[in-house]
Order: sequence, then C-alpha cells, then structure tokens
Amino acid sequence: VAEAQRIFEDGVIGRLGGDEFGVMVPHGDAALLNKDVRRLLDAMRAGKRHEGKIIPLSISVGIALAPLHASNGTELMLLADLALYESKAGGRGRVTVFDEEMLS
Repeated sequence: VAEAQRIFEDGVIGRLGGDEFGVMVPHGDAALLNKDVRRLLDAMRAGKRHEGKIIPLSISVGIALAPLHASNGTELMLLADLALYESKAGGRGRVTVFDEEMLS
C-alpha cells in the first residue's frame, strides 16, 4: 500500500477485502493512469526485502473509468472488479481496462 500511495499521490487508496485494494484518482487522464499503473506493476515485480531475502510480488489490475464506463462509484467498482477478474484469468501481472464485452 505504501508504494501505491507514492505512485498515486493524488488518489485515495483503500482495502476492499482480503488481498484486494482500490485506488480512485480524480483525473480522467487515461495515459497518466496507465503510466502510474505500469510503475506500480514494476515496483511489485522488483519485490520487497524481508529478513534479508527478496520476496517477489505480483498484482493484477482492473480499471474502470468515469464517465466513460459508469457515472457513479458503485457501478465503477463493479466494472473494475469485472476487469480485475479478467486480469486474474489471464495470468499474474496484468492490467485490464473494462470493456462492454465483459458484461456478456
């Protein structure tokens, strides 16, 4: 979470449950968001040092954008969750942006 806080300085980060976290950023700049997410993926791939050992980490990311995909927070979270599970299904370390085809 600390790494994500440094990367998404203008965002709000919260634990959704288990090993899932959500990040809300106030800008609608998809290119900047993509750059930030890539930085987070790279930071996780580098791993974290614990008791003298490097522990590799991986994350999967699902993204939904307002107002493109939904206009309220509840819908955005549901669509981002769909995208997240699409990422997980494709393997670790992936980023998936919500697509309407995920609803079928």
